[in-house]
Amino acid sequence: MKVAARWMAVAMLAAAALVTNLQTLVSRRLDPTEAGVVTVGSIHGGSKHNVIPDQVKLQLTVRSYTDEVRGQLLDGIRQVATDTCRTFGCPRPPTVDVLDEYTPASYNDPALTAAAVGVFERALGKQNVVALKPEMIGEDFGVFARHLTVPGLQFRVGSISRQAFEASRRPNGPDLPPLHSSKFAPLPEPTIRTSVRAMANLAVSLLNSR
Repeated sequence: MKVAARWMAVAMLAAAALVTNLQTLVSRRLDPTEAGVVTVGSIHGGSKHNVIPDQVKLQLTVRSYTDEVRGQLLDGIRQVATDTCRTFGCPRPPTVDVLDEYTPASYNDPALTAAAVGVFERALGKQNVVALKPEMIGEDFGVFARHLTVPGLQFRVGSISRQAFEASRRPNGPDLPPLHSSKFAPLPEPTIRTSVRAMANLAVSLLNSR
């Protein structure tokens, strides 16, 4: 989403206050048991150090596990932006644009997940199947189950050597590079072999259960 306002001489100061004020949405507006993210990932204003800009544009990322929380965060952004603009005496309200295309939360259906865990443990060994905590990441896989109105499940496959993994588990061991890191270097053959084995076994199990 994008937030823009013509703030005359106070544009940059008001934008800075808005970035700070937006951080209260998750900590003070949401139920403590709900998860949400509001991140200002881009801010642009002005063209030269000694020229005061008349507007500043911010680009935000909003993430949540439910549509209800997403709606609450979007309403909060509009309110905070409007109130911040009013506080700094802006000549007009801010413009808040919400993009129609966004990445919804991926939801792992509990029954499908439980069945898949059993399949993976039998196929790969119980010691090789690990439950992960939910993460606030953007992933378009969540669109599929919603569009098809069917249970969905997303799982990860290990892609590094066992030696590197075990080294990362030791005290003060090296951190493993994340997926989008320039240092991420998966081992192609075992990764693909494990992925195909997991997917094939899960597909056969689901087909046999029908």
